[in-house]
Order: sequence, then C-alpha cells, then structure tokens
Amino acid sequence: MENIVYYLTLYVFVILIRFFKLKKQLKQDFKKRWLETLHGSLEIVYTASGFIIALLLNVPKAWIAAVIVIYLLVVVFSAFLEMSNEGEFSPISKALLHVMIVLVMVVSTVISYLFIIPKVDINGNLTPEKDLIVSKNYTIIIPYFDNSLAKHIGYSKLTGRTFYYEYSLNATKPDSLAIIAVGNVRKNNLIKPIMPSTTVSPDDIQIITEKIRIIESGNFEKIGWY
Repeated sequence: MENIVYYLTLYVFVILIRFFKLKKQLKQDFKKRWLETLHGSLEIVYTASGFIIALLLNVPKAWIAAVIVIYLLVVVFSAFLEMSNEGEFSPISKALLHVMIVLVMVVSTVISYLFIIPKVDINGNLTPEKDLIVSKNYTIIIPYFDNSLAKHIGYSKLTGRTFYYEYSLNATKPDSLAIIAVGNVRKNNLIKPIMPSTTVSPDDIQIITEKIRIIESGNFEKIGWY
C-alpha cells in the first residue's frame, strides 16, 4: 500500500509542476491553452519507470518480455503525442489521449502492487499461497482408569473398565493438544474419582495417555492417537 501511495503522489506532483510551469510561461494565454496541462503522459511514463523495474523483478519470467514490449509501446506513443503538431490532433483529442495513458499507468501501478508484486519472489518465481491461520475447536477424549472403585467392586471386575473425559481447546493445529489437555486436567483436578476415599490419592485416577483421541469438534473426524 505504501508503494501505491508513493507513486500516485509522484504522478500528482508531475501534473502540478506542469500546471505551474505552463501558467508561468503562457501567462495571458493560459486560459485558452489550459488543456496542455494534461499533456503530461510522457513525464508520467518516465516517472513510472521505477515501478516497471519493480514489476520486472517480481513478475513471472514468462511475462517479462510482454511487460517490456508494452512499456516501450506506451513510451513511444507518449513521445509521439508530445511531438505531434497542432494539426494532427484537436486540442481536446490530444488531451484525452494523454489522460488515457495516465489512467493506464495509474491503474497498472495499483493493480500490480495489490495483486502481482506481493505474490512473486525476487527471482520471478511464483510464491505459494500462504494458508490462512484459522483457529478451530478440538475435543480431546481422555481415557482413564478409576482405581477408587477397586475397593468396592474388586480389581478383577474392574479390569479393562475404561472411563472417558472430554476436554475442549481452540488451536490452529492439533499438535501438542494432548499434552496441554492432560496438563490442564491434572492441574485443575478436573477428573474426580467416583468413590473417593477420605484421603485423596493421586493414584485413584490413571490417565491412559497413549490412547488419547483428538477430534475436530463438529466433524467427528479422527485426527490421531497420542
């Protein structure tokens, strides 16, 4: 955006300089020949040379020749307009042609800096599109054994009985979510034993970390086991 503002400001300065220069030179005739203020396409095209160089450094290699040819054609046509005699074009037609060339350069500058130059590297190779960073909600399914039940129903009946605790997190990727979820669950003592004893033992709840499952909330699509 800074480059667009920079070049548009330069274009405006070129027109203003031409305006004051002609006003000083023509004096009384300026009111009759004010349209000549718009005859600044050649100066605008020369001013845009820096932008064209930046475009050539960033445009895909297949387009370099096309950019050079188009720019040279614009330069030649602008120079032809600048040197044309009064009889070849009417004052209004000549002014309109200059304005059209200026508009082409302005639009080219804006479009190039918005859509072309940021998407190509310094070697002229297309850069891959960057993925948008989107935060998603994941549900972490934490399996665990509740050893507090062993005192009441016995270890033999409890063998293989697994309980599950759901924990939700927002993240851009599922990486390390299992570690974060388990850490938060243990820190905040979120999983309570069903039959807690008078003295709470950390061994009452045994989290099975190798079987933690992570799914993207809403899709119920398995992301992985941790």
